[in-house]
Amino acid sequence: MTSTPQRTHVNFHIGAPRIADDLIWQAAATPAVRSDTQVRLIRVGEYRKHLRHLVNAGPLSMEDFAFETEGSAAFWKDLRDHRIVVASQHALMGHPKRVLRQGVILPHAERRIAKLCALFNGHSMDLHLGITDQARYLLQLPAGNRDGDGGRLDFSERVPSWFDLAARIRESCPNNRIIVWDFSEPDAVALPFVMTLLGVEEDQLDVMKVAVADHVRHQSVLSKLFPRETLAPDVQALLRRQFEHDLQNLETLQDTIVIRADEVPDELRVGSDAQGQSVDPKT
Repeated sequence: MTSTPQRTHVNFHIGAPRIADDLIWQAAATPAVRSDTQVRLIRVGEYRKHLRHLVNAGPLSMEDFAFETEGSAAFWKDLRDHRIVVASQHALMGHPKRVLRQGVILPHAERRIAKLCALFNGHSMDLHLGITDQARYLLQLPAGNRDGDGGRLDFSERVPSWFDLAARIRESCPNNRIIVWDFSEPDAVALPFVMTLLGVEEDQLDVMKVAVADHVRHQSVLSKLFPRETLAPDVQALLRRQFEHDLQNLETLQDTIVIRADEVPDELRVGSDAQGQSVDPKT
């Protein structure tokens, strides 16, 4: 009797820029991942060599995709030989200097994601999107995101919306599930995030938890080293209301799962002593 070939599942972390940007790579250095022969990571160099030029390019015909895929035949065959393929490209949808334009988060990001989904057509692929409170996130971005000569953040015409971004992605990739991770509290979602993407087995949870806790602690220390500007109280309130509206609206988006930080049990937070576990998103 012949066994049924396993189907490769792809977990692709698509951003947003500077959210969980190197978290997967920190987790991938642990024995839990290095020893798992069924998990295949698409390293940064491989992404640049085989995928980036296609994702960033203008419109391509199916013939163009076929030609490029054949040129990387060994790479694609190797991906198919693994149970889980994991990629993390936090700037896939746009450079950190070009996240915000006239109140729109990552304009035209859906074009890149559509090409990514076309490249992995035929595979089961989840798109993992990290978001956080706009009042905090926008201050982390380079000055190139500011409007006008004064370098100000101006939301008089449009308030930046994560829901708008996800809805555009949803429309461009109707057949791929989107999993949205609320990184407004990194200590809550960081562990379930890496375990879900990497498919970590239960016997490696303690090691993974230590690695993730170290990463979250390091990022927290770095964030306090440099003084940051603040927003006016009314602007902060506006952006935080928008974030809450976005979370609520995202939960209504078709085939989209939202992992909210305030709903993660205490035992899954990296500050707790309990073991963590992966999230099993329900459709």
